[in-house]
Amino acid sequence: MYQAIAFTPDGEDYITEGEYKTVEECWDRINDWGSRWIFYPFTGVVKNKRVISFCDILPELSNKDIKTIQKALKKDGDALYQLL
Repeated sequence: MYQAIAFTPDGEDYITEGEYKTVEECWDRINDWGSRWIFYPFTGVVKNKRVISFCDILPELSNKDIKTIQKALKKDGDALYQLL
């Protein structure tokens, strides 16, 4: 099963939500989240603590574990956030 994941811009925190059968179902849910956030999160699809699909502006972070993505966002999150 796949889960939606959303990271804060600084990579410090993240949430996961749901259990979906396909990556596409998961992205559909992410796209329906709307504007309930006080910031725009970095989103992706996770399975077994591995982000298998990450947001369009950072596809190079797909197929990485959660901790690796947190480190990348902590290092460059402010600059990357400006791209959103």
